[in-house]
Amino acid sequence: MSALTTYPDTSAQDQLREWFTNRGFRPKHLRWEWNSEDGRVVFSTTKNNYFVVFKAAYLGMGASSRLARPGETWLRGNDLPDGKFSKETFDKMMDAVLMYELRAVSEEQALPPWELEKPLNIPDPAYLTS
Repeated sequence: MSALTTYPDTSAQDQLREWFTNRGFRPKHLRWEWNSEDGRVVFSTTKNNYFVVFKAAYLGMGASSRLARPGETWLRGNDLPDGKFSKETFDKMMDAVLMYELRAVSEEQALPPWELEKPLNIPDPAYLTS
């Protein structure tokens, strides 16, 4: 990416910055990049990197894993929603990030709240060595 400090269409950048701020993002959460054709906003979670590509009339998003899955030597990635540069497209993208990050809760392994206070049934180590 270029060393430019601002995207030529500053109105798109300003609008996007406002939408991110309204969602609770702070400047330290976002990295802004530019080239001659478009701008990018990059942010990360523990498991994934996300990038938003923007122009005056376009908004798009992609995601890539930060770690390979066991047995794989590549990082997975996905296209997320895209469309015209609008709040509606931005909201769809942010909803997609939430869905991308969610993990299923195992009904079989999850402890009910009343079981959380009880001590775990762990065998005595002395019993295991004799």
